[in-house]
Amino acid sequence: MPPKPLERAFQLSDNRFMEPDVSATDQPLPAPQSTILLLLIRLVGIVVFGISFLLPAVQLEPNGPGPRQAPMRGFLCAEFATMMAVSTPLSIVRTHGAGLDEKSILLPLTGLVNPLVLIYLILCIWQKLVRTRLVFAALILLCFIATWMLFAQASIAPLIGHFLWVAGAAALFVPDVFSLVRKRPTVAAPVSS
Repeated sequence: MPPKPLERAFQLSDNRFMEPDVSATDQPLPAPQSTILLLLIRLVGIVVFGISFLLPAVQLEPNGPGPRQAPMRGFLCAEFATMMAVSTPLSIVRTHGAGLDEKSILLPLTGLVNPLVLIYLILCIWQKLVRTRLVFAALILLCFIATWMLFAQASIAPLIGHFLWVAGAAALFVPDVFSLVRKRPTVAAPVSS
């Protein structure tokens, strides 16, 4: 029997907090403790990711003799890299690719991490978008690799803020990776007679 209008008004639109239909799947239900643990891991990831913006993130190595510059805090790195993610492709188009080198490709990729993490967090609202979130997680990981390649080429030393930035983002992905591993289909062993 379909639910009455009053009952429909109080149902959740995405069924996140309702019990799943066990008859439709042969997978065991997740233990409430593991669900709570995964939620806590994601919340810790959000906190660590946020704190990383307040800490020293990178140290620019001097090119020659002279004093070292002060470490750059995470929020300044994020602002600079995000601006470069927007302005570099525009300048490449304007100059028809003149002056294009590896750094001018890696820096915009570094600047995409924070917007991609924000999109990832917004997608966390919808429980069924696990695969979409995993695609964004893979893109974020590729951008992290571009960041490390840029660090190696530009003589930039990562500091505690950078490591917490990466760890916080990685902690965000744990619940989705866990759900993918948990839902992996099992293949029945062949029956021999």
